[in-house]
Amino acid sequence: ALAAELFAGRMIRVDCNELSAEHGVQRLIGAPPGYAGSEDGGQLCRAIGRFGTGLILLDEIEKAHPVVLKTVMGLLDEARLTEQSTGQVYDASGFMIVLTSNAKQAEIGKIAAATADPSERTRKVKDELKSSGFLPEVLARLDAIFPFEPLSRRALAAIVGGSAFENRCGREHCVRSSVSDAGPAVNPPAAPPSAL
Repeated sequence: ALAAELFAGRMIRVDCNELSAEHGVQRLIGAPPGYAGSEDGGQLCRAIGRFGTGLILLDEIEKAHPVVLKTVMGLLDEARLTEQSTGQVYDASGFMIVLTSNAKQAEIGKIAAATADPSERTRKVKDELKSSGFLPEVLARLDAIFPFEPLSRRALAAIVGGSAFENRCGREHCVRSSVSDAGPAVNPPAAPPSAL
C-alpha cells in the first residue's frame, strides 16, 4: 500500500530468508568478475537502475547473512550500491528503504501496546532487537521504527475477510464472512451481489 500511495506501485521486494548464506549477497550486487553468473549482475542493482525511484522492501531482515547486512548498511549509509561484476554504481537516493522483522515479535508487541511515548517505545524496541542479535550499527542507521501490536481477531477478519470476500463472490451469489472477538460467523448478503 505504501508503494502504491507514494511510488505508483514501484516496489522492489527482497526476501531476506533467501539470503541466509554468505553467497546470497551476489543476488543483490552480482558475482565478482570471472565467476559464474557475473554477467547477469545483481538483481537489486539492476532493479534500482530500472525503476529509479520506489520502495525497497527488505523482508525478514533478521534472516539475512551478516555479509548481506553489511551491504544493506552501505545502502542505508550512502544510498547507493556498486555492482561487483561491472563496478557500476547504482543510485538509490530516490528510494524509501523499509526493513521488516519478526524477531522478538511477542515482546515488541507488548512494548507497542504498553508504551505511549514514541521515543521511549523506539528505545525499548531497539533494546529488544539488540538482544535478539541485531547489530547496533544496523539499528543506528534506521530513521524510524514502527512496532505493531498483535492483531486482534477482528483485525485479522478485516484483512482476511476482504480477500475472502473477493474470492468467494460469484455471479449468482455471494457469501460474506466475518470474525469477531467472539468467533467466526457466516452471514448471507442482504442484497444480491450486483447491488453491493
